[in-house]
Amino acid sequence: MNWGRHRCMGRPRRRPEDDDMVRWCQGVVAGVDGSEEGYRALDWAAGAADRHDARLTVIGAFVVPLVPVPVGGVMSAAGLHAGTDRVVERALVRLGARRPGGRQVATEVVPGAAAHVLVQRSRLANLIVVGRRGLGAVNRLLAGSVSSAVAAMAHG
Repeated sequence: MNWGRHRCMGRPRRRPEDDDMVRWCQGVVAGVDGSEEGYRALDWAAGAADRHDARLTVIGAFVVPLVPVPVGGVMSAAGLHAGTDRVVERALVRLGARRPGGRQVATEVVPGAAAHVLVQRSRLANLIVVGRRGLGAVNRLLAGSVSSAVAAMAHG
């Protein structure tokens, strides 16, 4: 099978060899949480976007707990937003270091449960990429497994 490269410019033309090709015109969405596993997934997402000349969008999501959390207490929405901003900025630095001369990357920092945010933001994307393990057992207990939830809710 010849996958070749397909540029997403203008309206795609139908060719016989296109029948088996995956269209990547809508891009790749990658969720980051600050974990090394998440950053490795981001590297993979960037490679996929590059291989298919697709747009890459990096998303960080945060939830403000409604009740005190025994691990460090409740942070303000502004504090959580700023922390997530830093995670996304580190992701951009990492991408820049690994992809010199690479294309621009869109970013978003969004309030909401990570899985819901990623699935909603990826409605028109061809691929959602997240790490398989995030920030640990406590966060998984509080928020659930993002990768499992994304797999269950993703459009396809």
